[in-house]
Amino acid sequence: MNKPFVILVLSFVLVVGCKSNHHISLDQVITSLEENQLGLEKKFIGFNSYFTMRLNGIRPALYEINENLVSIYIFSSQKESDEGLFEFQKNTEAVNLASFKSYQNKNVLVFFVYEFDKRSTIPEEQKLESAIMKLDNH
Repeated sequence: MNKPFVILVLSFVLVVGCKSNHHISLDQVITSLEENQLGLEKKFIGFNSYFTMRLNGIRPALYEINENLVSIYIFSSQKESDEGLFEFQKNTEAVNLASFKSYQNKNVLVFFVYEFDKRSTIPEEQKLESAIMKLDNH
């Protein structure tokens, strides 16, 4: 094999590999949520809840949408996000939690926590899911 061909193939693999591992930032998540007209407000609470605990070494950014907690975890990779979700599931399997929905896209893991009696009236849930899934396009 000639050297220029090997360099070309390795360059292609590197470029394709980097594109497929696109890292989503917290700013991109916030922008996507704002574009979907979700009234996002920064939340300042302690880290004494299952939805605010450290997962796979990462603390979440905490926000509210209409008084419902939104925990946003930004991991360095999809694998770390998967491990964080697994850790959450393991830590909470025997716990009676508040009603919540989780969303995951690449390195992002989001928990939307709401009161059980409000479950049927959460219009933000579909917008939140749409915003998180749109992150592939940013």
